[in-house]
Amino acid sequence: MPLRRISVWGPPCSGKTTLAVELAKEISSAPDIQVILLFADRSVPVLPVLFPRADERELPSLGAALSSIDMDVSDVMSSAAVCSERANLLFLGYGTGENAFSYPEIGEGRAKAFLDLLGSICDCLIIDCPSLFQGDPLSSAAMKSADAVVRIYTPEMRSFCFFESQSPITADGEWRTDRHVRVLNSVSRDIFFPVEESRRNMKECAAELPYSGRIKQFASDGRLLSCRPERKYRGAIGKLARLLTESPE
Repeated sequence: MPLRRISVWGPPCSGKTTLAVELAKEISSAPDIQVILLFADRSVPVLPVLFPRADERELPSLGAALSSIDMDVSDVMSSAAVCSERANLLFLGYGTGENAFSYPEIGEGRAKAFLDLLGSICDCLIIDCPSLFQGDPLSSAAMKSADAVVRIYTPEMRSFCFFESQSPITADGEWRTDRHVRVLNSVSRDIFFPVEESRRNMKECAAELPYSGRIKQFASDGRLLSCRPERKYRGAIGKLARLLTESPE
């Protein structure tokens, strides 16, 4: 697997977290591949959404690992949540009631060291980045150091406006926009912007994810980890996973 670090980024409500979860599930379907899915967003803790029936007092937190003085593998493992169906898929994120002020602020150097540590103990590290990553050292480091950034578009005008507004910020070479992989994601039945026109505006579209009613339902019920999407969606996410992890011809 030549790509070890994949960041997922896009405008609000573009399906970033859902895509990151489905991508992690697809890649970890091979039992010999260790996958870590990191949720970097501090404003909306994701672990309580993925594990709604877990005791919130026992739900681990990414903040504890980042705040550890020595920051080693044991800190990572004790701060990770595990999917009962897949021992090779670990989740790191913030817990119930936590926010940007729950733990001491870290610098980008420490954030990069943490990502390097995660990368050393897994075959594939996937980072779900917030839409506005500026000012967040962990998200910024994830965007800059990723082998590939999955850039999610939705077939709506606001999605293209979002990336237009972000382009001056990511214009510097350190953001490595040449490694951005554009994906069109239909998160709603209601398409306000023609899909065909969306493709033309994207210029390059590596994969197109169709709307999935099953994902919508299971995500609302807190059962996203056990969801098996429709065949068409599974085919599209499989194509994207292969694109990101297979060696080029």
